[in-house]
Amino acid sequence: MDNDKHHSHIKFVPTIANILDCAKKLPEAKGYKSQTADIPLEGKKGLSLTFERIKYVAKDGESEARWSYKGRILIGDR
Repeated sequence: MDNDKHHSHIKFVPTIANILDCAKKLPEAKGYKSQTADIPLEGKKGLSLTFERIKYVAKDGESEARWSYKGRILIGDR
């Protein structure tokens, strides 16, 4: 087995602090042209987190654009 190939793809699992730091740098979801936003991680050269713009429907029935991380963490209003 080639050790270089084995170690070339290391999976990165961000901490909650990483996600919150990147979330602060997100543009406004409303009116953003792309469905995703890649935000570079501070101090982690070459690594970024990808957020997805989703349609969020509030309890009162109003819908708005919001950011989500991995479809599991909803990013609130900024």
